[in-house]
Amino acid sequence: MKAISIKNNESIDLKTISFTPSQVNKAQLFNHFNQLSQIVVRNPRKIFLYIIALSLFGNVLLLVSQAAIFTEGLVLYAILLTASGLLLLFIGSTILTSKSHSISFAVDPSRKKIPKDSWDEGTGDLGLSTASHIQRAMLPPKQQMQQILPEHFVFFRPKEHVSGDFYWMDEIQGKTFLIAGDCTGHGVSGALMTMLCNQALENIIIQKQIYAPDQILSQLDMTLRKTLHTEQTHIRNGLDAVVCVIEKSKRTLQFAGARSHLVIVQNNQLNLVKGDIYSINGHRRDNQKRLSFSTHRFDLTRPATIYMFSDGIQDQFGGTNAKEPFKGQKFTRSRLLQLLENVQPKPLAVQKTLIIQAIDNWQGSQPQIDDMMLIGVRI
Repeated sequence: MKAISIKNNESIDLKTISFTPSQVNKAQLFNHFNQLSQIVVRNPRKIFLYIIALSLFGNVLLLVSQAAIFTEGLVLYAILLTASGLLLLFIGSTILTSKSHSISFAVDPSRKKIPKDSWDEGTGDLGLSTASHIQRAMLPPKQQMQQILPEHFVFFRPKEHVSGDFYWMDEIQGKTFLIAGDCTGHGVSGALMTMLCNQALENIIIQKQIYAPDQILSQLDMTLRKTLHTEQTHIRNGLDAVVCVIEKSKRTLQFAGARSHLVIVQNNQLNLVKGDIYSINGHRRDNQKRLSFSTHRFDLTRPATIYMFSDGIQDQFGGTNAKEPFKGQKFTRSRLLQLLENVQPKPLAVQKTLIIQAIDNWQGSQPQIDDMMLIGVRI
């Protein structure tokens, strides 16, 4: 394998940081990650494209592994490699845009300017804005959602450039999977968790063909615990999640929740269906190795509207008496449920507009304290 040429006559042989799938183990994975981190810090400019390629390579490995010709160890390797590549991408972008590593570019008047939506004029940070585009690109495409779920809306408002909230959707064997997750933290740390969860769901649902909502959550919990070495590191970063499986041919809806709830409206009656008390990769009893979740089933022979949401809306400070940052009342879940009940007669597009207006009016000049997400689907 060809070595990468670095300035000051320094070179790095890629053989020293590569290994075959059969040799994958925990020590090699973390040694691989540490070596790459050192390379990026020393040579941020020339190695930046390699970081992006590394992240893409991890995704390719995961997709190839779906052919069921590789071991579970390779799938774990692909997930960790993808996450390490994305983390290094954030590190590299920060280095490239920091004052201590400032780069001078010659301005060519004939060239087009960088689009405003790709540049954060407040911080001058192109890297995080680009990261935001990458994260949003991994969300289900609008055309796909419109085709599978013609009547729906998505309200998605990150607190920062990138979000700890995410949603995942696919249609397999007549089943529509719709998942909403609220990962620990927000910003970069939360966004990295969404990448891990996204790849884990691809593995669980598409490769392993696990379709039951409760089993999807259990497998997701086991995957994150294994990936983050929770028992050794005691890292409890995880997520609260809602998993819905819709079978249109059978007119059924199945739901399971990990410390998250589902709102369903049928016959003009709004009901809050609570999920289980445990989070994915969260705290549990000492002797509890595997979490079990409950599945709730609903008959869709009568039209229904469902809503799934993160806690960023109900925890938002605001109100008429909120004059200082982080003061006043929280929006609360009860206000959110009342809002959803009030907008029921309206089309979903109008509902989204009214909900956003209500949230903005409540928030006023208060800073946003968390990522916000609300998804509505009429079935």
